Amino acid sequence: MPRPSVIYYNASNAEGSRPSGTTRRFGARSVQEIRDFCESVATENRASLADVLPYDAHRARLSFLEALRLLLNSLGEQTRTIVTKRLVRGATLQAVGETLDLSRQRIQQLESGFLDDLGRYLEWFEADRDELFFRVKFHGSITEAFAELQSTEDAAICAAAVERLFRSSKERQQLEQDYEALFESWIIELGKRSAFHFGQMRLASFVSEMGNRSVA
Repeated sequence: MPRPSVIYYNASNAEGSRPSGTTRRFGARSVQEIRDFCESVATENRASLADVLPYDAHRARLSFLEALRLLLNSLGEQTRTIVTKRLVRGATLQAVGETLDLSRQRIQQLESGFLDDLGRYLEWFEADRDELFFRVKFHGSITEAFAELQSTEDAAICAAAVERLFRSSKERQQLEQDYEALFESWIIELGKRSAFHFGQMRLASFVSEMGNRSVA
């Protein structure tokens, strides 16, 4: 029997035919992935399981790096070119669009799709997310965190994507609020010092002093 190219699934009516009401459409590729997953679980084939889940067979656990490998391997050539040019090289939408003969909207759609997928993996692997965001927060390099990936380009793509996601995260917003509160407190402190009003204060010394207080 030939495999269906599309099936429809409804939680209240799991029939093979298309039900009425709310449905979810699965393409042939998704159906095959589900079959492969079920077969891997049924046969306890851990190596095959890694083809459909972010599973590290050597460490016998789910892995953020394996999730990234699955994500990167799923990218088409066009999408990979877009995320490389946009995230790693900083190319504009206009420049990438002219190179690939695509609209700015289409470029943005494919880029956003990749970032959304990576963002969902970061939510799943919360400990990895926290560690990476902590490094970015204090201007540390995160490229080495992806050194086990297949290529240096893969590592660069993932590092740049995580940094982009950090810029739109609640952690970044909180960091900006903390900095604003800190600088406001410095201005208040500066106003209390007579040396400042008489032009007798070295601002470099003041900033160093306040910085040391913040660290303490």
